[in-house]
Amino acid sequence: KYVFAARDRLDSEYDRVRSVHDGRYQYVYNFELNKPKYMDIAFRKQQASMRDILRLRDAGQLNEVQMQWFLPTKPQEEFYDIQADPHQIHNLANDPRYAKELARFRKVFRDWQKTVPDLGAVPEKELVKQMWNGANKPPQTTDPVVTKTSDKVSISCTTEGASIAYKIIGTDGVEPKRWEVYTKPFAIASGAKVKTLAQRIGYQVSQTVEK
Repeated sequence: KYVFAARDRLDSEYDRVRSVHDGRYQYVYNFELNKPKYMDIAFRKQQASMRDILRLRDAGQLNEVQMQWFLPTKPQEEFYDIQADPHQIHNLANDPRYAKELARFRKVFRDWQKTVPDLGAVPEKELVKQMWNGANKPPQTTDPVVTKTSDKVSISCTTEGASIAYKIIGTDGVEPKRWEVYTKPFAIASGAKVKTLAQRIGYQVSQTVEK
């Protein structure tokens, strides 16, 4: 019945925002009220369209609606009727005609916050510490294990959340330049080799295993 969404970090910038959507209305809850909706992301400023927007802003040539993105602060709550206002320009959070719908979304949002752990509330350094099991440096991803049955090869890794990459080295000994992402067991020719490694984001990469 509802779609829940979140944003926290975008490259170097951070802005904690949560939202609830039911296909008709969208509820937005802002935690960082002292920040604009615009996030000054270096990667985005490489785009010609973004440079044009900033040039027009600095020249005072954006209209009132366009300047909403750059306002220095934002409200804690936003509420939009997507059917009537698909671009979410008119915030209805203070409109008494929508008080009942707003109350419904507030409850749904608060219930969601109670039932689903919101790690955005935890400082990033603390999250990293938890991910590293209290260590001051990243743990190493465990080495992948290659298992061959009669007709297929499977690869596993005991580090939870790790991704596994592999290459198949043919009988001619030529190693492909490209790594493949392991998703399921695969067939392999007799005499060929599998080269594989694993890594969980935030961890050190495993040793490379060849079998």
